Amino acid sequence: MNKKIATFLQGLGLKVEKNTASGQYRGYEVSALYVPLDTIYPLRILVACYATPENRKAVAEKLVPLTERFFGASFIEFGLFIGANDFTVNKMMAKLPDRLKAIFDCLESLQIPGSYYCPITGEEMREDNSKIINANGFQVRLSNDGLAKLNIRIEEGNKSYDEMPKRYHMGLLASFIGGLVGVAITIILSLFGFISAWSAIAAIAIASVLYSKFKAKPDVVMILMTVGIPLVMLLATTFITYVVVASRNFPMDNPFASFADAMAHNPQFVASFWIDMGLTLLFSLVGVIYHIIVQSKKVASQKRKTY
Repeated sequence: MNKKIATFLQGLGLKVEKNTASGQYRGYEVSALYVPLDTIYPLRILVACYATPENRKAVAEKLVPLTERFFGASFIEFGLFIGANDFTVNKMMAKLPDRLKAIFDCLESLQIPGSYYCPITGEEMREDNSKIINANGFQVRLSNDGLAKLNIRIEEGNKSYDEMPKRYHMGLLASFIGGLVGVAITIILSLFGFISAWSAIAAIAIASVLYSKFKAKPDVVMILMTVGIPLVMLLATTFITYVVVASRNFPMDNPFASFADAMAHNPQFVASFWIDMGLTLLFSLVGVIYHIIVQSKKVASQKRKTY
């Protein structure tokens, strides 16, 4: 963990181990997780607490002034999730103390139950009727009844996911539309002599958004479609561009014959073709790799293991 972050968390009374921290702070069980490569919230903090829907709404209203591009706080099933980020760690940490103070002041003012109450059921917990679990990196204590209810929720969620209609035909349409956008960007950039990763990034991002909008099932097929189809379309665009160039410069019976002839007898054309195809693939891989990482996490989160 970053030394500045670790020092701050230790100052709160939390025990730091590698990139995690946990302990008691102002009457609440607090768990922190530092993910350096996360571009949204590298520092994540969970304040385990039980809040009724009314209390959640009241907390959300009071915390509106704190919410900004690099900072957010919202309730999840285990309590209040806090996410922090900024251009630098120093900037993030300069603002964090005041923000945390405001958050804990808010929880205390609304008398939100803390450490000794189950975040799921709100019942009082003891050593003999509770258990600590690892929930996505956070250490959370739940009562036995709370844990049973959580497992039921997970099983119901998994069942809903299994029964979700696949709608792959809509996923195919989404991927094709995303690919078309990537092709348009590729053509525009090629007019100025550029090859960029933005074509693939935009194509895959749009394909992914539309895949969800069209309510296709988010699974491994989603990753294959939203990555594979736009990538093939981008490479095909580069190929077709060279076929057109060959037909104009080496006219024969048909464009593909012209392309074959140029590939067979024009070393400069061959070199240019393979360089552009290689660069298109290389830059596309930047978007592809990022997308696979993000979407793999999304797919993995669809089905959860019980505790």
